[in-house]
Amino acid sequence: MHNNAINIKNLSFKYHRNHNLALNHINLNIQEGKWSTLLGSNGSGKSTLIKLIVGLLQQQDGQIKIFDRKLNENNADDFRSNIGMVFQNPENQFVGSTVLEDVVFGLENQRMNRDLMLKKVRSILKQVQMLDFINHKPEELSGGQKQRVALAGAMVLQPKILILDEATSMLDPAGKTSLLQLVKHMQSQNQMTVLAITHDINEVKFSDYMIILNHGRIKFSGNPKEGVLKASLLKNCGLDQPLDIKIQKYLSSHGMKFNQWFMNRKELIGAIWQSNSKM
Repeated sequence: MHNNAINIKNLSFKYHRNHNLALNHINLNIQEGKWSTLLGSNGSGKSTLIKLIVGLLQQQDGQIKIFDRKLNENNADDFRSNIGMVFQNPENQFVGSTVLEDVVFGLENQRMNRDLMLKKVRSILKQVQMLDFINHKPEELSGGQKQRVALAGAMVLQPKILILDEATSMLDPAGKTSLLQLVKHMQSQNQMTVLAITHDINEVKFSDYMIILNHGRIKFSGNPKEGVLKASLLKNCGLDQPLDIKIQKYLSSHGMKFNQWFMNRKELIGAIWQSNSKM
């Protein structure tokens, strides 16, 4: 049985001058060591929820626990040391004039020995395949490279929870897949909890859990393979089914039989190939 990294009970939030609740009695468990993807269209409440989890907004009603400790305005800073974040636009995270200076920044705040800091930075940059760019200026990098540096800056602090806040939305499909595969690898190495916020349902294939938020309410929480099949629910929440599921549905309607729903493109191609070979 897994413990909860984040436990949320009856969480509601309303912005001033707004009649509607941005979050309406949210109850949610984010399991430790697992990858949870939070989906929702613009205005669903995703950003508000994340800001409350990291203490950037003050709770009004309800409770947030992180590793079984209640979050409040007095201890929010303590929790942030356990949470790494990668944002939509990596340039908003850059604080150094070179890749090295940027990634080392968080460690400098810990007053760590300089040699040890440099060793850690080189190690993490190697993991994200950016060691060769250690002396480059961030503005010289491509979008995907910038996100890898932003990831390195978050991961060098060895967070227990990594939040991806629309981290892939500015990348092309190949760049998205590359970054998410890298995070998946680092997650398994570090037994890290990942909470990915996105409006791209194709990203749930990396997830253990899928959560759909719409107009401040949770509409689905559970297995991604179950969630992606709920076509009418997804449509009502401003979401679409993943392309791989659409392909399978189309092929199924034209006589091809599948014994399961595939979320992985390689597995789907393998199943199609196997089906054709039997014909």
